[in-house]
Formats: sequence, structure tokens, C-alpha cells
Amino acid sequence: MANRNEPRRERRNRERAAATDAPSAAGRRGSPIWVIALAAIGGAAIAGAVVFEMQRPSAKPGADRTAPAPMPFTALPTSGGTPAYTPQPAGLPPPGKVWSPEHGHWHDLPPAAIPQ
Repeated sequence: MANRNEPRRERRNRERAAATDAPSAAGRRGSPIWVIALAAIGGAAIAGAVVFEMQRPSAKPGADRTAPAPMPFTALPTSGGTPAYTPQPAGLPPPGKVWSPEHGHWHDLPPAAIPQ
């Protein structure tokens, strides 16, 4: 009788050995509780870094960390306090252009000013 059941046992043992060698479907995907735990730990780490950064004192006492300090305005040097204008070059202007003495180069004419 033992000989009769022997092939079944061998087959069952081979199937069990093959099942333990191959990763299970749950083992390949990862356990959902571990995914949730890792997400919670990551979120807590990010939140802690943000809170730490917000509470850290700034380099200058009283400086506002939300907006950059405005740059000081420096005007271009002019002679005698009057604005410097660049004279128009000699010759006819290019078609559809107008000279800008304030900027010192040609600008496009507005569509309403172009002769038809």
C-alpha cells in the first residue's frame, strides 16, 4: 500500500518545493500595510522638514522670508538732469518703422499709423 501512494507523495512534494521557490503573488506586489506605512513615514518626514524650515530664523533679523527685498532703483546717467535722447540716423526710415529717441532704435509702427 505504501508503494501505491508513493508517486502521489513525490508529485505533491515536487509541487510544494516549486511553490516555495517561486515568489507568491502577494510577495511580488508587496504587502499593502507596508506601502501605507512607508507613505506615512515619508509624509511625516516631508512635513517635519517644512515645519523646521519655516521656524528657522532668517539671516537678517526682521527680514521677510516670503518676498525678496526690492532692488534699489538706479537711473541711467544723464547730462544736466535731462533725459538722454539718441538722434535718428541719417536717411529714410525702414518701411513700417519709427525711430525711438528714448530707446535709440527702430520700433514697428502701430497698425493704425501705417499708410495704406
